[in-house]
Amino acid sequence: MGKEIIELSRDEREHALVLFRESIVIDCHLDSVLTDDYIRQMIRSGVTAVNLDAGSFEGLAEKRSLINENPEIFIGPVFQVSDIIKAKKEGKIAVFLGSEDAGTLLNATEGDLHLNYLEPFSELGLK
Repeated sequence: MGKEIIELSRDEREHALVLFRESIVIDCHLDSVLTDDYIRQMIRSGVTAVNLDAGSFEGLAEKRSLINENPEIFIGPVFQVSDIIKAKKEGKIAVFLGSEDAGTLLNATEGDLHLNYLEPFSELGLK
């Protein structure tokens, strides 16, 4: 089965563009490498906020450096919806930091659980 292309009227196209420009778009699982080209593409495509995996202390440092070194592009790490709305108004990308799993809290060789890592991770923006 082929996909049918629906032609929009001029008013429908204009309405769609207004909706697109006003929408908040959140990428909740970014796996791409953040090259300059990719970041420009995200901005052009209307991405308002992105979740970056920073599941280690090294990853946190790397992602926070990216945010801090590019204040004209990124706001973050964000903790509230108001931060995302601010990014939208300023034409920037809000960044929230996450982790795909709890691997950093586990000692892989001993199987120990490092709950004492939770507080510093949280204070550094990892949620």
